[in-house]
Amino acid sequence: MVLILDYNIITEEDSGVKILALSVKNGVLILVSDSELMFGTTALALPFTSTIGESVSSLNPVFGVKDDILAKSIAERVSKKINKSVIASVFIKNKTPEFIDTILKVLRRVMERL
Repeated sequence: MVLILDYNIITEEDSGVKILALSVKNGVLILVSDSELMFGTTALALPFTSTIGESVSSLNPVFGVKDDILAKSIAERVSKKINKSVIASVFIKNKTPEFIDTILKVLRRVMERL
């Protein structure tokens, strides 16, 4: 029996930001951290549909809500770009505007490879 797995793993690291994206046929799981990769505040975004009109997201409070705005923004941004479901999990301690800009810069590089 031959098992064919259809997935892609993308990793990017820059200035303390670590992003891992696991892309499968119908969606992407994204982990964002400023230390070792781990689950944090988690958001789910569903792709655009004609009935909704835009990407829709919801937060999963199982892992906390301290990075909720960033997790939701990342999930929606990626879902809109790739038109697939996205789960984004963010675990960061450094919340300075400069560091958030670095996260978004690294995220752009990841999205180019999805």
